[in-house]
Amino acid sequence: MASGFWRNNHWTLFLMPLSGLVIVGLYKLFREEKNGGTNTVLAAISSNEEITVATAPLIFASTILSHLVSASVGREGAALQLGGSLGNIIGKIMRLDEKDKKIAVMCGMSACFAALFGTPLAAGIFSLEVISIGIMYYAALVPCLFSAFIGAGIAKELGLHPEHFEIGLVPEFDLGGAGLSIVLGIFCAGVGVVLCICLHRSGHFFKEKFKNRWSGCWRGARSLLC
Repeated sequence: MASGFWRNNHWTLFLMPLSGLVIVGLYKLFREEKNGGTNTVLAAISSNEEITVATAPLIFASTILSHLVSASVGREGAALQLGGSLGNIIGKIMRLDEKDKKIAVMCGMSACFAALFGTPLAAGIFSLEVISIGIMYYAALVPCLFSAFIGAGIAKELGLHPEHFEIGLVPEFDLGGAGLSIVLGIFCAGVGVVLCICLHRSGHFFKEKFKNRWSGCWRGARSLLC
Protein backbone atom coordinates (compact mmCIF):
# COMPACT_ATOMS: atom_id res chain seq x y z
CA MET A 1 0.00 0.00 0.00
CA ALA A 2 2.78 2.45 0.94
CA SER A 3 4.81 1.45 -2.13
CA GLY A 4 1.73 1.83 -4.31
CA PHE A 5 1.17 5.34 -2.97
CA TRP A 6 4.77 6.24 -3.81
CA ARG A 7 4.43 4.94 -7.36
CA ASN A 8 1.57 7.36 -7.93
CA ASN A 9 3.12 10.21 -5.96
CA HIS A 10 6.86 10.45 -6.66
CA TRP A 11 7.09 13.75 -4.80
CA THR A 12 7.23 11.78 -1.54
CA LEU A 13 10.89 11.13 -2.39
CA PHE A 14 11.70 14.61 -1.10
CA LEU A 15 10.24 13.68 2.29
CA MET A 16 12.92 11.06 2.87
CA PRO A 17 15.04 13.26 5.24
CA LEU A 18 11.92 14.12 7.24
CA SER A 19 10.98 10.43 7.38
CA GLY A 20 14.42 9.59 8.74
CA LEU A 21 14.10 12.23 11.45
CA VAL A 22 10.68 10.90 12.43
CA ILE A 23 11.99 7.33 12.68
CA VAL A 24 14.95 8.41 14.81
CA GLY A 25 12.60 10.49 16.98
CA LEU A 26 10.30 7.52 17.53
CA TYR A 27 13.18 5.29 18.62
CA LYS A 28 14.42 8.00 20.97
CA LEU A 29 10.91 8.57 22.33
CA PHE A 30 10.59 4.89 23.26
CA ARG A 31 14.24 4.77 24.40
CA GLU A 32 15.10 2.13 21.82
CA GLU A 33 18.30 3.72 20.47
CA LYS A 34 20.25 0.55 21.26
CA ASN A 35 17.69 -1.77 19.68
CA GLY A 36 19.63 -4.18 17.48
CA GLY A 37 16.66 -4.90 15.22
CA THR A 38 16.84 -8.32 13.59
CA ASN A 39 20.02 -9.17 15.51
CA THR A 40 18.12 -8.68 18.78
CA VAL A 41 15.39 -11.07 17.65
CA LEU A 42 17.94 -13.71 16.63
CA ALA A 43 19.88 -13.24 19.86
CA ALA A 44 16.68 -13.73 21.85
CA ILE A 45 16.52 -17.29 20.51
CA SER A 46 20.18 -18.23 20.65
CA SER A 47 20.67 -16.52 24.03
CA ASN A 48 18.54 -14.88 26.70
CA GLU A 49 18.48 -11.38 25.24
CA GLU A 50 15.11 -9.70 25.72
CA ILE A 51 12.89 -8.38 22.91
CA THR A 52 11.20 -5.17 24.02
CA VAL A 53 7.47 -4.65 23.55
CA ALA A 54 8.13 -1.49 21.52
CA THR A 55 9.99 -3.43 18.80
CA ALA A 56 6.82 -4.44 16.92
CA PRO A 57 5.14 -1.01 16.60
CA LEU A 58 8.45 0.74 15.92
CA ILE A 59 9.51 -1.55 13.08
CA PHE A 60 5.99 -1.42 11.62
CA ALA A 61 5.92 2.38 11.60
CA SER A 62 9.52 2.60 10.35
CA THR A 63 8.87 0.23 7.46
CA ILE A 64 5.70 2.06 6.39
CA LEU A 65 7.46 5.43 6.47
CA SER A 66 10.48 4.05 4.60
CA HIS A 67 8.43 2.53 1.78
CA LEU A 68 6.23 5.62 1.63
CA VAL A 69 9.24 7.74 0.63
CA SER A 70 10.85 5.01 -1.54
CA ALA A 71 13.77 4.40 0.84
CA SER A 72 16.09 1.56 -0.12
CA VAL A 73 14.88 -0.95 2.47
CA GLY A 74 13.51 -4.45 2.25
CA ARG A 75 10.75 -6.27 4.07
CA GLU A 76 12.55 -9.40 5.22
CA GLY A 77 14.10 -7.88 8.33
CA ALA A 78 10.87 -6.07 9.16
CA ALA A 79 8.92 -9.32 8.92
CA LEU A 80 11.33 -11.12 11.24
CA GLN A 81 11.34 -8.29 13.78
CA LEU A 82 7.57 -7.84 13.75
CA GLY A 83 6.80 -11.56 13.93
CA GLY A 84 9.48 -12.26 16.53
CA SER A 85 8.31 -9.39 18.72
CA LEU A 86 4.67 -10.48 18.55
CA GLY A 87 5.67 -14.08 19.31
CA ASN A 88 7.65 -12.89 22.31
CA ILE A 89 4.68 -10.86 23.59
CA ILE A 90 2.32 -13.83 23.21
CA GLY A 91 4.85 -16.05 24.99
CA LYS A 92 4.92 -13.63 27.92
CA ILE A 93 1.12 -13.42 28.07
CA MET A 94 0.88 -17.22 28.14
CA ARG A 95 3.71 -17.33 30.72
CA LEU A 96 5.78 -19.80 28.76
CA ASP A 97 9.16 -20.93 30.00
CA GLU A 98 12.37 -19.84 28.25
CA LYS A 99 12.46 -22.80 25.85
CA ASP A 100 8.83 -22.49 24.76
CA LYS A 101 9.06 -18.71 24.52
CA LYS A 102 11.93 -19.06 22.05
CA ILE A 103 9.78 -21.40 19.98
CA ALA A 104 6.98 -18.81 20.14
CA VAL A 105 9.39 -16.19 18.77
CA MET A 106 10.33 -18.50 15.90
CA CYS A 107 6.65 -19.22 15.20
CA GLY A 108 5.97 -15.50 15.01
CA MET A 109 8.84 -15.06 12.58
CA SER A 110 7.54 -17.88 10.37
CA ALA A 111 3.95 -16.63 10.39
CA CYS A 112 4.82 -13.04 9.52
CA PHE A 113 7.33 -14.07 6.84
CA ALA A 114 4.81 -16.44 5.23
CA ALA A 115 2.00 -13.87 5.38
CA LEU A 116 4.18 -11.28 3.69
CA PHE A 117 5.77 -13.39 0.94
CA GLY A 118 3.24 -16.21 0.57
CA THR A 119 5.85 -18.95 1.00
CA PRO A 120 4.81 -20.93 4.11
CA LEU A 121 7.12 -23.91 3.61
CA ALA A 122 10.19 -21.73 3.04
CA ALA A 123 9.20 -19.46 5.93
CA GLY A 124 8.85 -22.37 8.34
CA ILE A 125 12.29 -23.73 7.49
CA PHE A 126 13.91 -20.30 7.23
CA SER A 127 13.21 -19.35 10.84
CA LEU A 128 14.92 -22.58 11.95
CA GLU A 129 18.01 -22.02 9.83
CA VAL A 130 18.57 -18.31 10.30
CA ILE A 131 19.16 -18.58 14.05
CA SER A 132 22.57 -20.19 13.97
CA ILE A 133 24.70 -21.61 11.17
CA GLY A 134 24.85 -25.39 11.26
CA ILE A 135 22.19 -25.74 13.97
CA MET A 136 18.56 -26.73 13.45
CA TYR A 137 15.95 -26.38 16.21
CA TYR A 138 13.94 -29.45 15.26
CA ALA A 139 11.63 -29.04 18.27
CA ALA A 140 10.21 -25.93 16.59
CA LEU A 141 9.75 -27.48 13.13
CA VAL A 142 6.09 -28.49 13.42
CA PRO A 143 4.95 -25.35 15.32
CA CYS A 144 6.75 -23.10 12.83
CA LEU A 145 5.23 -24.86 9.82
CA PHE A 146 1.74 -24.65 11.34
CA SER A 147 2.26 -20.96 12.08
CA ALA A 148 3.56 -20.30 8.58
CA PHE A 149 0.62 -21.96 6.83
CA ILE A 150 -1.89 -20.28 9.14
CA GLY A 151 -0.26 -16.88 8.58
CA ALA A 152 -0.25 -17.34 4.80
CA GLY A 153 -3.88 -18.52 4.88
CA ILE A 154 -5.06 -15.54 6.92
CA ALA A 155 -3.20 -13.13 4.64
CA LYS A 156 -4.84 -14.72 1.60
CA GLU A 157 -8.31 -14.49 3.13
CA LEU A 158 -7.73 -10.81 3.86
CA GLY A 159 -6.84 -10.22 0.22
CA LEU A 160 -3.13 -9.65 0.81
CA HIS A 161 -1.63 -11.36 -2.20
CA PRO A 162 2.15 -11.94 -2.25
CA GLU A 163 4.49 -10.63 -4.91
CA HIS A 164 4.42 -12.54 -8.19
CA PHE A 165 7.34 -12.48 -10.61
CA GLU A 166 7.37 -13.91 -14.12
CA ILE A 167 10.55 -15.85 -14.82
CA GLY A 168 10.08 -15.88 -18.58
CA LEU A 169 11.91 -18.23 -20.92
CA VAL A 170 13.94 -20.87 -19.07
CA PRO A 171 16.73 -22.46 -21.15
CA GLU A 172 16.76 -26.21 -21.50
CA PHE A 173 18.99 -27.94 -18.98
CA ASP A 174 20.94 -30.61 -20.87
CA LEU A 175 24.25 -32.40 -20.30
CA GLY A 176 26.19 -29.46 -21.70
CA GLY A 177 24.52 -27.07 -19.27
CA ALA A 178 25.09 -29.47 -16.39
CA GLY A 179 28.78 -29.78 -17.23
CA LEU A 180 29.14 -26.02 -17.57
CA SER A 181 27.47 -25.54 -14.17
CA ILE A 182 29.87 -28.03 -12.57
CA VAL A 183 32.92 -26.37 -14.11
CA LEU A 184 31.69 -22.93 -13.09
CA GLY A 185 31.03 -24.15 -9.54
CA ILE A 186 34.51 -25.63 -9.25
CA PHE A 187 36.05 -22.44 -10.62
CA CYS A 188 34.14 -20.22 -8.17
CA ALA A 189 35.07 -22.51 -5.29
CA GLY A 190 38.74 -22.36 -6.31
CA VAL A 191 38.65 -18.57 -6.51
CA GLY A 192 37.09 -18.45 -3.06
CA VAL A 193 39.76 -20.73 -1.60
CA VAL A 194 42.57 -18.71 -3.17
CA LEU A 195 41.02 -15.47 -1.91
CA CYS A 196 40.73 -16.82 1.64
CA ILE A 197 44.34 -18.01 1.61
CA CYS A 198 45.58 -14.64 0.32
CA LEU A 199 43.57 -12.72 2.91
CA HIS A 200 44.81 -14.97 5.69
CA ARG A 201 48.48 -14.65 4.69
CA SER A 202 48.29 -10.91 4.06
CA GLY A 203 46.55 -10.37 7.39
CA HIS A 204 49.21 -12.39 9.19
CA PHE A 205 51.96 -10.48 7.34
CA PHE A 206 50.61 -7.02 8.22
CA LYS A 207 49.90 -8.10 11.77
CA GLU A 208 53.50 -9.17 12.31
CA LYS A 209 54.85 -6.09 10.50
CA PHE A 210 52.88 -3.59 12.55
CA LYS A 211 53.47 -5.56 15.71
CA ASN A 212 57.23 -5.31 15.30
CA ARG A 213 57.00 -1.63 14.38
CA TRP A 214 54.86 -0.71 17.38
CA SER A 215 56.99 -2.78 19.75
CA GLY A 216 60.12 -0.98 18.43
CA CYS A 217 58.49 2.42 18.92
CA TRP A 218 57.45 1.43 22.43
CA ARG A 219 60.97 0.32 23.34
CA GLY A 220 62.40 3.57 21.96
CA ALA A 221 59.93 5.73 23.89
CA ARG A 222 60.53 3.77 27.07
CA SER A 223 64.31 4.20 26.77
CA LEU A 224 63.88 7.96 26.38
CA LEU A 225 61.53 8.26 29.34
CA CYS A 226 63.45 5.95 31.62
